Amino acid sequence: AGRPIKLCQHRKHAVLSVYEANKKINELKKTGLLDSERCRELRYIIHMHGDLLSGSPRETKSLKILKDADMIDSFGPTGILRNLSHSKRDGMPLWAPGLTIDFPKNRPLTIPEGDESGLGNLQFVYNFQTLLIFENSRKLAEPQLVLNRDILYLLRQEIRRGNIPNYEFWIQFVNWAKEKGLKRFLRTNLEKFQQCVSKE
Repeated sequence: AGRPIKLCQHRKHAVLSVYEANKKINELKKTGLLDSERCRELRYIIHMHGDLLSGSPRETKSLKILKDADMIDSFGPTGILRNLSHSKRDGMPLWAPGLTIDFPKNRPLTIPEGDESGLGNLQFVYNFQTLLIFENSRKLAEPQLVLNRDILYLLRQEIRRGNIPNYEFWIQFVNWAKEKGLKRFLRTNLEKFQQCVSKE
């Protein structure tokens, strides 16, 4: 099934984060800025922040904050670009032919079982919003989530039209929109981008 695989990948990300953070934690411990108890707490928080669905028996406020921050980092232009690049790197198709590409007005989005595609990954990350813990996190994420929803809508529209650009096209479009500081990824923006590309 598609979703459990991705949840495992997210937990793997947390384990790798501990490995990287441990170097800095040890450096700070040597300087005396962190004691042993605080070091253990930081390692635990970083290790557990990828466990999005199940509550930890020691789910401290610091852990909840890190979980929300990590999910918010997945939204907006930077998160979209990272998601597309990783899907491309992992050899996933941009979309899975034969699977329903409905776009309901009410959220969260429906993700077909077994959808291991770039579109499926974008939908999966978009649904992180339902897991945000703090109200302030939801408010902070809202303008970024508009962009995630826009890119999903545009991509699905192009698929329905039988026009299926590759990963490079969408990565270039999001980079172009990011550089221009666009607050929305609308069809008019996509058409302007296509005009710019055709002139080159």
